[in-house]
This record gives sequence, C-alpha cells and structure tokens, in this order.
Amino acid sequence: MKKILAALAGSILIGALAVWGIVHTKQPPQSNEDEAPAEANTPGIVQLKPEQLTQAGIVVANLEPREVAREVKGYGRVIDTQPLLDLLAELRAAQATLEVSTKEYERVRALHANDQNASARALETASATVKRDQIQVETIRSRLGSAWGPAFIKSDAARLVQSLSSLEAVLIRVDLPVDESLKSSPATARVLSPFDPTRSAEARFLGRATMASAQTPGQGFLFLLQPNSFELRPEMGLITFLTLEGPRLRGVILPRSAIVRHQGQAWVYIQTGDGTFERKPVVLEHALDDGWFIDASAAPSGRVVVGGAQTLLSEELRPQIHLAD
Repeated sequence: MKKILAALAGSILIGALAVWGIVHTKQPPQSNEDEAPAEANTPGIVQLKPEQLTQAGIVVANLEPREVAREVKGYGRVIDTQPLLDLLAELRAAQATLEVSTKEYERVRALHANDQNASARALETASATVKRDQIQVETIRSRLGSAWGPAFIKSDAARLVQSLSSLEAVLIRVDLPVDESLKSSPATARVLSPFDPTRSAEARFLGRATMASAQTPGQGFLFLLQPNSFELRPEMGLITFLTLEGPRLRGVILPRSAIVRHQGQAWVYIQTGDGTFERKPVVLEHALDDGWFIDASAAPSGRVVVGGAQTLLSEELRPQIHLAD
C-alpha cells in the first residue's frame, strides 16, 4: 500500500512540474514600463493632447497683412566727422572775418562819400580786404563741397557742428554692393541697431558720397541720424536698408513671440491639425517695431503659433534629450 501511495505522489509531482513548465514557456516576458524609452516625435512635428495645449498656453492666429516700402540692403559705417567739424569751424571763422571786413568797408565808404573824410586809398584797401575775405570763404566752401557734398554748404553749420561734436547726431556713409545701383537717390535709410537687430531708426538722406570707397566700390550715400538713439560711435559698422521709390511690398507681420531659434535658424510653428504643429523655417531680414515683415512670397501659410512657441520646441526636443540621457 505504501508503495502504491508513493508512486501516486510521484506521478502527481511530475505532472504539476510539466504543467508549470508549459505555462511559463508560453507566457511572454513582462516589460518594465518605467525602463521603456520614450517615443520620439517626428522631427519638426509636435502633437499635444487638449489638456496639454491648455497647460502650455498655446495661441494660434492668422498673421496680420502689411505693406512696406521697397528697400535695398547697404553696408553703413559711422564716419569720424572731426575733419568735417574742423572745416566747418574754419568756414565759420572765415565768414565772421568777412562780416567784419564788410562792415569796415561800408564805414570807410560812408566817410569817403561825406566830404572826403576817408581817403580814396583807405577805401581801396577796405574793398580789397572784403574781396580777399570773400575768396577765402568761397575757397573753404569749395573744399567743403568737394569733400562732403553740397548739403553741408546749405545747412546750418553752427547747429550741425554742435550736434555732431556732442554725438547727438552721427553721419553715416552707406555703400551698396557693386551689382546694386539706384537710378534715383533714396529719401531715407533704415539703420539697424548694432546691439539689437530687432530695433531700427530712420536716417535722413544728405547726398551722394563724393568719393568712392576702397572697400566697397559701389554707390555711396551720406545720411544723418538724429537723434543718435543707438549711441553710435565713429567707425562702427552698420546694416542699413535704403528706401526705394515705386510700388510697396505686400506681406505679413510675424510677431517676435512666434519665433524660436534652433540650430542657428529661425523657425515658426504652423498648426496642421487639432493638437498637431509643424516647425517651418523663416528668413528674418526686415525688422519693424512690432515684429518682422515677411514678404508674401516667403510668408508661412496657415495659422501660426504666436504664444507658447518655445514650449512646443521644448516638447519636440524632450524625447531626444531623454534618449541622450
């Protein structure tokens, strides 16, 4: 009896082990969800759930249409105006001398006409002095016009000297590339700040440069920037845009809040579906006070993310950062 029970128990144990082996052979291995790598978004595409959109503060909008004047890019340089200031001071001194000699001539002439109280010789001397001083003034004017242009002859020299010497105003020379040429003179130039390219100021056209530049042998123009709101200093290099006549350019205004930077490029996100956004490159060349002007031919189509764009970029790159870690 004992032998029968022992044999039965052994059969049961062997059967149980066989069943256990079959079950564990067919059952797939369980994965550890905490260790599973995050699924990366398609490059340039971000998908968010409705609750994520709210949390991220995503705002989309159609871009505002805008028209701006046509422009051509030029390369500017703040001119050291000390030689100009010296010449203007010399002109003022010559004009003051002429004024004195003219008054003396009038006095001597009056005396000569009044019973010969002044000799003819004194009258001739006074007249010769006036002519000499007139020649001196015209000579300086000629030098001034040849070196700096006729605009400085007609301007208020005293006021110009004061503003330039105190750097309340600066003189800017703008040269165009050799393959660029303007048939007519520009009215103004839009000068980009060398410290913040999103800011610009308008400079008034004074005249064409009288001498060619050895570095940039294209057309040269002189502009006066007053006030000197960017605190520019002599010899600073500048990017400028000369305003052209003719039909205005049509495009849109891209808010600065819509722009993200990645890999040295400017981008915007376009909404392509509910919770889906695609990153598109944009070229920024025309800065305005309220954003960037984008020509209609290069403007992004569709609704643009104007709020929360940086959050979208972070969300797009997050899986890559997770995998790198």
